[in-house]
Amino acid sequence: MKVQQLAAISNWMSSHRHRQPMEHHIYTVILTLWLMAIIGLPVSIALNPTLLLVCVAGMVLPDAYFSLRARLHQRQTLRCDWLPAAARTTQD
Repeated sequence: MKVQQLAAISNWMSSHRHRQPMEHHIYTVILTLWLMAIIGLPVSIALNPTLLLVCVAGMVLPDAYFSLRARLHQRQTLRCDWLPAAARTTQD
């Protein structure tokens, strides 16, 4: 996932946080874990290589979340209003 997509989704979440507070909090947690994984990657390599798997899992978390939400939206199981915001950035 590109940083532009993360920023577009983040902007959408920020502007709609009063209507969908839970969605905003979930995405904030996803981004926090992603950032922790990026920062922790060099430390995990140097100190504890078994934590490397945790960091890699955290780094792919935004992609996995986006894919899951897109699939659920496509199946009409869960409505996802921010998908168009992320889709616009992939076309640029």
